[in-house]
Amino acid sequence: MGFLSLHVNDVIVYIHKVKLRTGQTLGGSTAHFADCDNIVLESDESKTIVHTIVGSPQIPEIADIVIVVDYRPFWWPRSSRKYARFTGAYINNWQWTAQPSSDIRREIDTAVDDDIKQFTAIQKFENDRQKQSH
Repeated sequence: MGFLSLHVNDVIVYIHKVKLRTGQTLGGSTAHFADCDNIVLESDESKTIVHTIVGSPQIPEIADIVIVVDYRPFWWPRSSRKYARFTGAYINNWQWTAQPSSDIRREIDTAVDDDIKQFTAIQKFENDRQKQSH
């Protein structure tokens, strides 16, 4: 492992707002990318996160999403959090623009922390159930 290797704890997409073509607006939800949890990224590696909103059968008209990554260098005892916010519009394909996330940071953190707690509880429940079945 290189000096700048990172341990990725959690990858979560926070959906701030999605406007469907029906006029319905959704938001305030999260999607946990479990296959990206607890991976190691070496200094020359990257990982692409593609949310299902991109290939959804009912393609939204506009979207405002934030990709949240909790990570830490191996030599550092605490995790850090990285935010990447994008707004997008769909015409014939998605057109994304990077945006600042500071104005909704508290909202993001609350939703993401709740997601991590729920995800951890579900994992613990499933692990306990598997142990009991053996």
